[in-house]
Order: sequence, then C-alpha cells, then structure tokens
Amino acid sequence: MKTYKKFLIAGAAIFLAGFIFYLITMGVNGWTVARSYDTASYESSSTVTEIDIEVNAGEVTLNAYDGDTVYIEYQKYVGYTTAITEKTESGANVLSIENKVAFWVSTASAPKITINIPSSLTLNLDIELNAGTLEISSLTFNSVNIEVNAGTLEIDSVAAGVAEVEVNAGSAEFNSLQCTRFDCEVNAGSLVTKSLACDSINAKVSVGSAAIGINGIKSEYKITASGSLGSCNVSDQSGTTQKYINVECSLGSIDITFTQE
Repeated sequence: MKTYKKFLIAGAAIFLAGFIFYLITMGVNGWTVARSYDTASYESSSTVTEIDIEVNAGEVTLNAYDGDTVYIEYQKYVGYTTAITEKTESGANVLSIENKVAFWVSTASAPKITINIPSSLTLNLDIELNAGTLEISSLTFNSVNIEVNAGTLEIDSVAAGVAEVEVNAGSAEFNSLQCTRFDCEVNAGSLVTKSLACDSINAKVSVGSAAIGINGIKSEYKITASGSLGSCNVSDQSGTTQKYINVECSLGSIDITFTQE
C-alpha cells in the first residue's frame, strides 16, 4: 500500500474517532450546548470542628452566614461528582468536601459549590486546590492550611491563628489576612497578600513570585534574608520588637512592602 493511502486511512480513523467522541459528549450534554444543572444541598451536624476541601474543577465559594450548621449548596451534572462526608479523626469532627470531574467532560462550565459557614463557628480549614477557582469572603478560623497546585485562590478577608500557604502552580491572592503566624512557600506560580497583619512571617520562594504587603511598621520587624539567584527587596535588619520576618529566595522573586517604614 502506498504511503499516502496509509496517511489517508489514518486521518479518516482519527476523524471518525473524534466525531464519535463529539457525539458521545453531545449526548451526555442533552444534545445542547447550554448545560442544565440539577441542584442539591447538604447540612452538617452542629459538631463540626474542621473543614477539608479538595477542588478539582469548577468554582467553590465560602461565605459566612447566620445559621448554626455548615450548609452546602452544589450543582450536579453528568461527569461531575461532589462527595461530602463527616467523620471523626484524632478527636476532630471533620467535614470533607471533594469534587471530581471525569476525563471526558469539559471543565469550561463546571458546576458551582457554595459553602455557607456560621459566623459564630470557628473551625480549622484545610484546602487543596488542583484546578478551578476557590473564593473566600470574610471568615475567621482557628487555623488555615492551603495547598494550591493549579487554579486560582481568591480571599477577601480571613482571620486565623496560624496560616500556612503552599503554592506549587497557579495563583493565590489575599486581599486581607490577619494571623499570629504566616508561613508561605512558593515553588511555582504566584502569591499576593495586599494587607497582611502578622507578627511572625516565614516566606520561601523557590520559583515563582511572592508580593507581600504588610500592614505594619518595617522598623519593628527583625528581618533575616537569604538566597542565591533569586530577587529580594529586603535585607537583614534588627527590629525594635519581637516581630520577625524570615525570607529565603532561591530562584524567583520576593517583594515585601510595609504601610510604614
């Protein structure tokens, strides 16, 4: 068989496979471009002390409200699943929320999840963001642990005891963050804090960038800065208080600003 005929047959086979995949996708989508979602809800027990969230697609929003329990509203669609469980781990009552998407489903218009947290309830928060968007409005937590592997994290205002943030790809942006200790590590991607009120700050950038705006007086902080090929705009200094900033920049950039010098 001549070479060009082999290419024609291969091309036809690829086209046919793509057309079949298109028909399957359209069939799953109800033979329409616009998706129609079903909605569901979940109400937690009143004893939840920790929320673990894993986001793999779509848009997840955390809000404060006046209720007594964590109330979750989510959209349902073929190819997407939202798993919600409650269990006890090491004495903590953990509410776990995880959304998944099948490999054959487009994430262009992924379903939304809204998590309403009582204003009177102070929890531990653990987040793993692998894709999609996660937004948090004004909330207070005992502790916050966030891992961003892809996607976009947007936080309006959060107060916590200890806040730990690791960005491996994607972006994390805090409009306002108040905590007793802030540990951040950027291995790729970007981290931005516009207004950080914190006395103990540890920042490490391997690759990527961190822009840390501190709501405080620079002279009050003891600063220790180290690095090799990275770019850092602060250097070692002795502070006038017990407040401190440890900065390590291997490759990438760290830009730290203060509201007052």
